[in-house]
Amino acid sequence: LAIILIVAALMAIIMDWGRPDRVLVPFFHFQPRSMFSLNAILYNSYMAIGFLYLLAQFKENEKWTKILGLAAVFIAIGVHSGTGAIFGFVYVRELYNSPLLAPSFIAAALSSGTAMMIIVLHITFKATGRKLDDELIYSLAKLMGVFILVVAYFIFIENATRSYAPKNYEAASFLLLHGGKYTAYFWLGLIFMGLLVPALIVFNKSTSRSVKWVLAASWMQLIGVLFERYIIVIPAQIVPIEFFPDKEIVSSSFLDGQYGHYSVSPIEWMFSLGLIGVVVFGYGLAIRLWPMLPTEAVYTDPAKLKLESEPENLEPGEAKDEKTTTPAPGEVTS
Repeated sequence: LAIILIVAALMAIIMDWGRPDRVLVPFFHFQPRSMFSLNAILYNSYMAIGFLYLLAQFKENEKWTKILGLAAVFIAIGVHSGTGAIFGFVYVRELYNSPLLAPSFIAAALSSGTAMMIIVLHITFKATGRKLDDELIYSLAKLMGVFILVVAYFIFIENATRSYAPKNYEAASFLLLHGGKYTAYFWLGLIFMGLLVPALIVFNKSTSRSVKWVLAASWMQLIGVLFERYIIVIPAQIVPIEFFPDKEIVSSSFLDGQYGHYSVSPIEWMFSLGLIGVVVFGYGLAIRLWPMLPTEAVYTDPAKLKLESEPENLEPGEAKDEKTTTPAPGEVTS
């Protein structure tokens, strides 16, 4: 699924680029100061590592599975950090420029990735008639709750820092207070639906033990992260750039100093739905053609697993107790 998702991401970038014939330019003209050049390498490296990891699993090579799995984790950190840095390094736009965007992208990837894992596991195992232990869903929900708190922390610190700087007052107040639909997306879409409600569900004793509630929290977290991405990308381009500090632009033929307007076009909606269709079709085809799914998924408590794996501590000269039986009359023991 990770390979299919990264392929869909690259398809989105190439098609939005408008010049698919120039897709190899970042490789032949590498610029280390360009996050786009670095991300081109990171994305393809992640896809290659994911493919090798999958191959190692098919070959049941435990050693290389661990090595490639660890490598995939580090490259995934680089991928999400690089994506956040694309925006965070743009210093001319107040709502972009932030050193916290890179770790914030990692935290959001962890929370939304866990939410997607819960949803995909439930749908896949139910559709294929396999056994899925509810305890596994509950444990993933707790993990998602922790990641949600981390995301909320980064969002709070980032916006508090931005609001503290006088030069960012206008941009920060636009997003948080009087940005119209963008402010609504921030407070209702991201904070309320994407963070607050899912956190209340997974940390509540009654709802956290219900698969339906956990699935609802996962869907809300997933949609909330989409709102977060929208809020990161669009409002920063709506707020005008201050070309002349402490000066007022009286008139301009290029709409300088004016707030922009944007709404998702029907073509963009169809494009997005098409990418979702590609992911769903690719994942369904993969699990249909190759034996990727276990027959059942059962949760094992790590504490119990550790106790079972630890050898018993015996005193010097003490032998391990063994069951002894008294022989029946006429029975010979050796």
